[in-house]
Amino acid sequence: MTEALLAERVAMPPGAQPATKSRFEMLMSPKEHEMHHRGQLMLVQRMIGLVPHLTRRQQERMAQPHR
Repeated sequence: MTEALLAERVAMPPGAQPATKSRFEMLMSPKEHEMHHRGQLMLVQRMIGLVPHLTRRQQERMAQPHR
């Protein structure tokens, strides 16, 4: 998509606030929602004693010797 297309304003349903959003904002909303739930899942994993997969991968990389 071009920057111009992503910048276009789209009307929201009547009563919605804000009344318009850019196409870029509309694409980012589901991604932000996904990240919110991913954070919730990682918190629950930590609460029950599990190490979330992304944390585990980072720990493995940090344990490798630097070249």
